[in-house]
This record gives sequence, structure tokens and C-alpha cells, in this order.
Amino acid sequence: METLDVSWRGFKCRLKRDHYYPYDTYEKRLNSRPDKVPEDHFKLLLKYWASTPTKVTESIKSAVVANVQKELSAEREEIAKEKEAHAARVAEMERATKEQEMRDDLATQKEPMTLDVIASALAQLRQKDPSLTSEMIAKVIVASATSNSA
Repeated sequence: METLDVSWRGFKCRLKRDHYYPYDTYEKRLNSRPDKVPEDHFKLLLKYWASTPTKVTESIKSAVVANVQKELSAEREEIAKEKEAHAARVAEMERATKEQEMRDDLATQKEPMTLDVIASALAQLRQKDPSLTSEMIAKVIVASATSNSA
């Protein structure tokens, strides 16, 4: 069976080499048909040979485009994740900086730490930066109070 496959493949290769490649038009190729190949079969073969490179090229092109699009999509997702992580790190650094500034402001108060002094300092901090949350301010006050009493 393998010998038959090899013989058939060789026959097709010789047929294409001798009756397809040397001619540049369909009519010339059809006129060069070998006698042992029926005309209907040869017409189908010519049509197949004429269309195969285009089909192969198109299928390769579509596979490459799909692969590139997949890679680009993955890269876009990765970049988006990196941007998110960066934004979170920047926000954390800004929060830590604000907390340190509040600690520094509270530490520079020359008056004894009374509720009035703390309320006044908080009001000043809020005027400086309206984005300060109550949670951040409370955290700083607790940290300052525990460090002062220690």
C-alpha cells in the first residue's frame, strides 16, 4: 500500500511539473493535458492547483492574525494589571505620606495635648487636605497618643 501511495504522489508531482508549471494560462495548461488523464479530471485538477496556494496562504494568514491578536490581548491585560498594581502602590504611598504629615503636625504642637488642641490641629489638617478621611485621622491620633503616653 505504501508503494502505491509513493507512486501516486510521484505521478501527481510529475503531472504538475510537466503540465502545470510550464504554462501560465488555464487554456495552455488544458491543451497540454496528457492523454492518460480524462479531461474532466484534468480540469478539476487545474482548478485545485490554481486555488490551493491561495487557500493555504489565507489559512496561514488567518492563523497568524489570530495568534497575534491573542498575544496582543494578553499583553493588554497584563499592562492593565500592572497599571492597577502601580496605582494601588501610589495610593498607598500617598496615604502613608499623609499619615506621616499628620503625625509630624501633631508632634510639633507646643501646647499640651488636650482635646481642644487635637480638634484645632485636625481642623487645620482638613483645611490643608480635604481628602483626609476620619479613619486616617483617628489612626494618627491613636498612634500619637500611645507614643506620647509611652
